[in-house]
Amino acid sequence: MLAQTSINKGLDSLGPANIPQIGLGKLSNNAKSQARSGAPGGT
Repeated sequence: MLAQTSINKGLDSLGPANIPQIGLGKLSNNAKSQARSGAPGGT
């Protein structure tokens, strides 16, 4: 997860030129939330 955090920080630093990356960040957050709640991932 530390590596993923570093990647997210790197994408954030790129700014609006990489707006599609925001979607990847949301998917990552959803996966983390599902992992915490014990729900199966992939949806």
